[in-house]
Amino acid sequence: MKKIAIFALAAYALVSCGSFAQTASSVAATTAATAQATSELIQNDSQKTEAATQQVKAQTIGNITDATVVDQAAYTSGQQSGVALAALNEQYKSAGKIDLSNMTNLLNVAIVVNAAQTIKDQTEGSQYYKDFAKGLIVGSNELVSEATVGNVIAGVSALAGVDVKSLQGKSDNAAAKGVTAAENVANIASSVSILMSLFQ
Repeated sequence: MKKIAIFALAAYALVSCGSFAQTASSVAATTAATAQATSELIQNDSQKTEAATQQVKAQTIGNITDATVVDQAAYTSGQQSGVALAALNEQYKSAGKIDLSNMTNLLNVAIVVNAAQTIKDQTEGSQYYKDFAKGLIVGSNELVSEATVGNVIAGVSALAGVDVKSLQGKSDNAAAKGVTAAENVANIASSVSILMSLFQ
């Protein structure tokens, strides 16, 4: 009887262990599935938030090319910048870099930098911003679109601190003018190249 009891206890223990292992495995699987579902939910929420943000931006700027120009100075500044950016983009695509030994390129950079001084302080909902954006799209021959205009204006605004006057139109001789001038040329070229990357 004792042997039968011992065998019975051993069998029970084995069954219990197996059941416990199965339960633990089931719990682990459930936990993993929950974690995966939570991760996907967070990712989806993040994507929805980003989409909503972009939609709000689009509505803020909204129908730029259809809107009536109110601030002519802003529109003209944007249009001139658009023309300059389109020309710089053509040169950038052709050479793979911004050639600041080219006087035309320097003048185009100067136009964009000049515009940056004002647009950097404007909010997206302001009339100046909207009219500048419309001019930018038109001037660039739609290289800048309604979808990208916000990022392009941010890139233009980042050029507000660029010093083009110190070059005096002689960037090809920057090395002879000293380290500061040479560094300035490199910084300008780098800043404009970052802006050009928005169009590639």
